[in-house]
Amino acid sequence: MKNAGYLFYKKYYSDDGENVKVNSNINRDLEELKIDETFTYYSTFSNLKSFELKTIYPGLLIGSGYSHDVEDKESGGYKLGFYFDHTTGLPVIPGSSVKGLLRAYMEEEDYFNYLLKFNNINKSLSAKNVVNAIFEGELNGKIIPMSKRDIFLEAYPLKSGNKFLGSDYITPHKDPLKNPVPIKFLKVLPDVKFKFNFILQDDIYLSADEKLKLFKTILLDIGIGAKTNVGYGKFVECQVCI
Repeated sequence: MKNAGYLFYKKYYSDDGENVKVNSNINRDLEELKIDETFTYYSTFSNLKSFELKTIYPGLLIGSGYSHDVEDKESGGYKLGFYFDHTTGLPVIPGSSVKGLLRAYMEEEDYFNYLLKFNNINKSLSAKNVVNAIFEGELNGKIIPMSKRDIFLEAYPLKSGNKFLGSDYITPHKDPLKNPVPIKFLKVLPDVKFKFNFILQDDIYLSADEKLKLFKTILLDIGIGAKTNVGYGKFVECQVCI
């Protein structure tokens, strides 16, 4: 498979000495790519816990804050950035993004209690204590050794015979008397399977498997990435994948 990240950030534009333009057919090349291998980055780690989720319509947008634009407004190029793994060129969800999302919602006491009830975890727990143990590495006021802490790894897409990247548009109306100028961006298409990976430990509050259940519930409830308020970044469990 061609390296999508290399195409998007290194081969996308050409400079003829006068103007920077989008290389011919580069959008088509990106949108024709298929994942022909599953990369088992973390399969040798002990205490590895994982689950697979599938993107749904309209897809997934990650790394939109990165710069990816030129002054050639007629080029038809993508105007937003995107996040790719440097080595494989695959669109991955950084572990830091997964960790930040999970922490933000587990800190909400009411939602945390809902998570426990929904997953049949019949324990009376403080969200603050659990968050400190999982995300701060602090248990009962003591620092947990690095080798015993929970680790949040990248989520990566799995092998598929289908295309996994596509185009979409934002049409902001800056002036009510003028037509909007569409902003083209790249996204992960619906029906792409991602494997979310964690190295989790049992502790006095939750077992590793219980933590995994909470994490999956949050990702299914909330989604991840940009524009989740309009449906991007939402998933379904892969037990219902076709």
